Amino acid sequence: MLPNIERCTAVKLLGVFLSYQLRLDKHVTRVLKSCRSYMYMLRSYKARGLGESKLQIIFNAFIMAKIRYALPAWGGFVKATEIGRINSLLRKCKKFGYCKMVYTFEDLLMDSDKKLFKQLQHEKHCLHQLLPERRSLGDKLRVRNHSFLLPSCKTELHKSSFINRALFLPLQ
Repeated sequence: MLPNIERCTAVKLLGVFLSYQLRLDKHVTRVLKSCRSYMYMLRSYKARGLGESKLQIIFNAFIMAKIRYALPAWGGFVKATEIGRINSLLRKCKKFGYCKMVYTFEDLLMDSDKKLFKQLQHEKHCLHQLLPERRSLGDKLRVRNHSFLLPSCKTELHKSSFINRALFLPLQ
């Protein structure tokens, strides 16, 4: 151990809080805390007579943007308890009339994964180099959304990474 060096238990990388145990509970807690303060703001706007369509615009601009920020990077590593907390907040937003439909974390993650995966298939995308090799076109295998070889995922941590989640996405 080095003297005068403080050991930290979590670090903020590009707005995502990551613990030394590679857990995201602090990140989810901070996101939910921020979203609850935005819900208070929406409640006060609603009490002052702001229309439903305007509330939905603010909901999307603040709450949904906060949850979706870098979602493909951290979404696969979130535990079921945190997913439940996020889904609970999203149900409350629907109940209070801030959005038209009930969103779920799982749907938001899948949509974000599909969108980013579609973008990174273009060779000029900065993450394109992370994709595996393309399979030969002569292979008579199941139809997939892409032509990349599927990796062998031996651990849950490896399965949870964005590239692997995106490669195994179901057909659209």
